[in-house]
Amino acid sequence: VGNSKNTTWNDRRTFIVPNSVMEVVENGTTRYVENTVPITEYFVYDYYYTGNGRAVSYKDRILDKTYLKLRDVTLSYVLPKPLAHKIGTEKAAITVYGRNLLTWLPASNRYIDPEVSNLGNDLASEFGEFRTGPSVRNFGLSLNLTF
Repeated sequence: VGNSKNTTWNDRRTFIVPNSVMEVVENGTTRYVENTVPITEYFVYDYYYTGNGRAVSYKDRILDKTYLKLRDVTLSYVLPKPLAHKIGTEKAAITVYGRNLLTWLPASNRYIDPEVSNLGNDLASEFGEFRTGPSVRNFGLSLNLTF
């Protein structure tokens, strides 16, 4: 989702993976040399998303999805009948409400709302961690008048 600090390496511009090596095979002999091939802006998704088959392993990318969410809160107040009659109604109620007010996540997961996913929550969707947008928070106020 772009919220993780490690996805902002070098301001998402061309970079060489720190402490990385390249495999060189010559005459049947394999050796490793310091990596000099940069990850360019064009190929940055290959580095961060496993859908292209070249990114880091799943074990390094699966996040703890334990969570506690304050999903819905509704508070209503019905005005006393004498006060409702003064404003010309039989009954009057005021309601304030909110949805997705707070989500508590473990320290290892500050990015993914476990209830939100664009592509499901299986292996193909990277367990719901593939380009997931934030959940929507709503607030509102309603006035219900009965005449």
